[in-house]
Amino acid sequence: MSSNFPEDLTLGYGLVALCHHTGARSAWLQKGSSLIDSNLPFADSRIEKMVAIIDEMATSYAHVGREMETVCFGFHDYLLLCICERSLRVVLLFSADRDELTTAIIDARRFLRKNRPKILAGFEETQAIFLKARENSPSPDTTPVPLPQPSAWADLFPKIKELLSEAVSEEQTNKLIEKTLKDHPLSKNPNSQEITEFSHYLFAKIPVPSKREKILKKLDTLLTD
Repeated sequence: MSSNFPEDLTLGYGLVALCHHTGARSAWLQKGSSLIDSNLPFADSRIEKMVAIIDEMATSYAHVGREMETVCFGFHDYLLLCICERSLRVVLLFSADRDELTTAIIDARRFLRKNRPKILAGFEETQAIFLKARENSPSPDTTPVPLPQPSAWADLFPKIKELLSEAVSEEQTNKLIEKTLKDHPLSKNPNSQEITEFSHYLFAKIPVPSKREKILKKLDTLLTD
């Protein structure tokens, strides 16, 4: 056993000292599925995923009456060493060329056992602060938000414009619509009566009577549908 390993460590310094003492590149500390501390150079989402995987493995062994104590995973670029003391787990990340891990296992387990009361006290204090903050936060508004109603005008306008262009040119169509909207403005979400009145007012401006009568019949059919 390493004789110069610190006996009493603050939580943040503890992981740094443990990594320095064992030669690990980085590490994380967890209780169950909750992350307590980490000095991993990864995104939080990635660390949380690894924490969840370790917890799932430990839980799976516990379900069949076995407690996970020491697990080592070998990958192409690194080794992952997990030391468990009941719900507390410390996971060390080593370079793949590391040959001997016995001393690291001893030091990591010693770290957990010596600092267990401090780790658990800090974890419970953090959880209490989190729960208190959540209790004091305003309750979410559960009032149902009405769904936006589809606009009949949005559906009809392209068809009305297309119908009008059968009687006049595209340029005249745009001018007639623009002028009619000024003379006979529509509300933001017009109802069927407003749309009907506006459309008849617009189509009444078709200059050729024969075309106007023919298009008005098509308009009435469109509005009825």
